[in-house]
Order: sequence, then structure tokens, then C-alpha cells
Amino acid sequence: MDRAPESLGRARDLAELVVSGLVPGGDVVRWDDHLPELLLSRDRGLVGAMARSRLAPMSPLRAHQRARMADTLLAWLESGFNANEAAERLRIHPQTVRYRMRQLEGLFGERLRDPTERFELELVLRARRLLGPLEED
Repeated sequence: MDRAPESLGRARDLAELVVSGLVPGGDVVRWDDHLPELLLSRDRGLVGAMARSRLAPMSPLRAHQRARMADTLLAWLESGFNANEAAERLRIHPQTVRYRMRQLEGLFGERLRDPTERFELELVLRARRLLGPLEED
């Protein structure tokens, strides 16, 4: 099967992400090295709807607080729920991560214990890191 048209389309999509600064450029940028970025940027409206839904518990927070909490939650998820590693990623004290996670547990409740919910949260938080705040879209 000839996949040249499909490959060309993905290369063009990636080139747009590089030009917009969402993906770092270089001598050679391969689209198959950036599949998550391509996937998450494909339908910003759909990703925005998912972000609004999944991140709704943080909506009462001010924008600055929401951003801080979103960064903390993503670091915690990416580090396998390890506050020390999340703190290193964020360059803050581990106790600050623990404090914020207690606040997030108060907002999200049991959702943080559900693997499907955590997957969806990580998905929208990674999209948010790539594309910027999506909840307002």
C-alpha cells in the first residue's frame, strides 16, 4: 500500500506545529517522533471540550491557581504519583506538591484513584501544556 500521501500530510501538519513553535525545529524533524503532539493538535475544539469537562473541578479557581494546579497534577501523574519527583520537575519543594495534591484530591475526589479518569486527565493536561489553556475555548 502506498502511504506517501498519508506521510506527506502528517509531515505538513508537523511543519505547521514547528512553524507555530509548538514543536521545536531542527535539522530533521520526523513526524513519527511527534505522534502525541500531532494527535492532540488535530482537533482543538474536541480537545477543548474534553478539557472543560475533565478539568471542571478546577473551574472555581482563579486562572493563575488553575494553571499552577494543572502543572502540579500533570507532574504528579507523569512522575507516577511521586511527590519528590514531581517537585523536581516543577522546581518546587515536595511539601508544596503534597499540599497542592491534597487540594486537588478535595476538588477531584475519587476521580484521582480511577485509572481511566487519570488517563483522561493526563491527556488533557498534556494537550494544555502543548496548546495552552483549553478550558476557555
